[in-house]
Amino acid sequence: MMISLYFILHHPIITVATYSPALYYPPDNIAVNCGSTGNSTAADGRQWIGNISSKYITSHGSRGKLMSLKAIDQRHSPDPVPYMTAQISRSQFSYTFQVTPGQKFIRLHFYPASYRRFKRS
Repeated sequence: MMISLYFILHHPIITVATYSPALYYPPDNIAVNCGSTGNSTAADGRQWIGNISSKYITSHGSRGKLMSLKAIDQRHSPDPVPYMTAQISRSQFSYTFQVTPGQKFIRLHFYPASYRRFKRS
């Protein structure tokens, strides 16, 4: 009797604990490695698109010169992709993405790094 009661009370917990929903794969999966000239793969296997001359970036203004820089100190980076390059400008620029309708997850990845001619602030 004690074993049966134990099983009845704990069976739903076992069922819930072993249930694993299907992984979510977003229909629009765009990962841009700012300042990179080409496509690259991060240590975790994620694919990143370089944004130099890409369809995603547009510069604005008369001083719309964009600069691609590599971080000065790369010793402590968790992964060089996407943390060790940057797209830098002294004027406004924007990214434009064509995506399907619906909710989106937007993740911005930053790492404190110094670049020549630009202060970290």
